[in-house]
Amino acid sequence: MLFQSQVFVLFFLPIVFAGFWLLSRSAPTRLTWLILASLVFYGWWDYRFIPLILFHVFSAAWLANLAVTTGRKRWIDFAIALQLGSLAWWKYAFFLGEQVALVGLEIRLPAIVLPIAISFYTFQLVSYLLDLRRGHPPEKTTHLLAYIAFFPQLIAGPIVRHNDLIPQLLDNPWRDGWEKRLSAGLFLYLLGFIKKVFFADSLAPLVDNLFLAAEQSPLGMIDAWWAAIMFSLQIFLDFAAYSEMAIGLALIFGVVLPENFFLPYRARNIREFWRRWHITLSNFFRDYLYIPLGGNRNGLTIQVGAVMTTMLLCGLWHGAGWTFVIWGGLHGVALAVVAVMGRAELRAPLLISWSLTMLFLAFTWVIFRAPDMGVALDIIASMVGINGYSGAPTALSLVGLAGLVAILCPSSLTIYRRWPVMHPAIQAAPPLAVIYLLVMQGSVPAPFVYFQF
Repeated sequence: MLFQSQVFVLFFLPIVFAGFWLLSRSAPTRLTWLILASLVFYGWWDYRFIPLILFHVFSAAWLANLAVTTGRKRWIDFAIALQLGSLAWWKYAFFLGEQVALVGLEIRLPAIVLPIAISFYTFQLVSYLLDLRRGHPPEKTTHLLAYIAFFPQLIAGPIVRHNDLIPQLLDNPWRDGWEKRLSAGLFLYLLGFIKKVFFADSLAPLVDNLFLAAEQSPLGMIDAWWAAIMFSLQIFLDFAAYSEMAIGLALIFGVVLPENFFLPYRARNIREFWRRWHITLSNFFRDYLYIPLGGNRNGLTIQVGAVMTTMLLCGLWHGAGWTFVIWGGLHGVALAVVAVMGRAELRAPLLISWSLTMLFLAFTWVIFRAPDMGVALDIIASMVGINGYSGAPTALSLVGLAGLVAILCPSSLTIYRRWPVMHPAIQAAPPLAVIYLLVMQGSVPAPFVYFQF
């Protein structure tokens, strides 16, 4: 079930919203309602994976409680291994089988369908277990289930910490500021809807056609650059749209989710880019991997090693393929270069630094998007002029407007902070009317890019 689909907008959301606010005076009742609604939302994709997400949650809760009652942290370690082992099986078993086949061995694996959202909810459970290992008190099982299943952020984030989300789910939704949360939530949902439907989904077929053409024969330089530019805009607007819709939906249920994007294409270097892009994922890797590996406080060698390890795993998290690993490795190298320059107190002029960052992103987004490294290298070769200069930019007005939106549109948190306190009834009518007209056009909604991760 997609946030912009007819069934979600016209049926699921109104029913869940009405039930939540009718039951809002009782915390256990409204929490149960949200859990059941979220499982319906998740099961809409494939009901067979509902037992899997329940297994992840209940096994984590049981082993966490066992660790607390026995005082033995090894149960937490086992719980973390179980979470990551399940993720590895569903997401990477087929990829590992292919690598083994390259050396002449054959491993027969059953057909594996990637369960949607497994990368996101696994990371949230791992963050909970690691916090528990550091001394945080355990959560009740129903609270943990509500934390993982909460449908606005279930499928593709933002990745939220348990001690941030659970207290909000338990808090009174009628507390001070409910009008602002509700009206701002409706506006953010509409803003994300527009970014997705009018921009990301309009760019998607143009990008697909160019990358499909590159699989058949080398592109000219102009077409190669146009593919890189359009995909750079598509992936940002697509994922930013999802995050804004998720943040907006959470707000109408009284929950403030963390910021996930803050004008990343204004970044002056790659380190700043990762502080602005997919912020909750960056924070997860920083807090639970980069800092434990040594961070930037134990010398340059350890810092570079920590950066490279973190970004290689970040790339692998995005997908089971060498393109993602190489993409992550290149970002690790770029981050290491920035770290070296920072220690040497070397700074490039702002315009040069920003331009180099955007060029680096354009080249590496090609690797991220390409089906394999052969196609990626062909497009990169075309971008530097090796395969000629043919091609013609298409949809200039769309790309120009999408670029302005990506660079100039304020972040969701900025909008929420500046949003005036207005009665929800005033704000609800125009967004709902526009959304109704859009979804009734009958077009099939396109999935979000990050759903494949």
